[in-house]
Amino acid sequence: MTSKVLALRDQFLSALTQQTGAQARLEPFIRGLSAADFRALPQAHSGSLAPLAAEHLPAMTPALASFGALGNAVSALAPELVWHAILEGADVDEQLQRGLISSQAGAAESIPTRLGIFMLAPGLHYPLHHHAALEIYYVVYGALSIQHGCAGTPFELGAGQFSVTPCYRVHALTTGSAPCLLIYAWTGSISEPGWWWERDTDGGWRRVRWERQPDGRWLQCSSERVTAAVMREAGE
Repeated sequence: MTSKVLALRDQFLSALTQQTGAQARLEPFIRGLSAADFRALPQAHSGSLAPLAAEHLPAMTPALASFGALGNAVSALAPELVWHAILEGADVDEQLQRGLISSQAGAAESIPTRLGIFMLAPGLHYPLHHHAALEIYYVVYGALSIQHGCAGTPFELGAGQFSVTPCYRVHALTTGSAPCLLIYAWTGSISEPGWWWERDTDGGWRRVRWERQPDGRWLQCSSERVTAAVMREAGE
């Protein structure tokens, strides 16, 4: 599977380097992915895929093939990766648990970098959240609406389009009538906890702390009031 992971990395790098006019934003990802040795490769998949992946991956194959070398790299690797629910816990909405799945293709520590594939079910809203890592989403199938900021205007991404979410920037994701498949990469503080924002009873904000598990899942741990300092850090 190592060769397929490296093929995804190389084709993704090629796609990023061709984005004229966006190199300043993409340079941290290009540098991190170029230096990554991906020694901590995931185990190959054995057994049944996560239900969402099993349902949608086969139908995505023709469209991915027409997407070129990057789509073919995704098609070759995706069925072999271990897919899991991103969010788990008794307080997590069941639709979110079923409808947000990811598979980590590799991680490197030399320049802290994480690379993987992310699938969102149709008609799904992933509420406002933030994390310390710098993040890129690159859509290879379907479409996605992204909101940056608590009162930001959502914008659309289709296949071949990307967005960069700054460190600590609060953001939300929404899909339409079709599933969305995207490549994601993190660089920077990839091991810090993530935070999910929700309205407090007085109209302010609270944030729920999520800890990343060794297999890539996130589990809810605690919550706290969003302070003015946190608001500034999140760009609000």
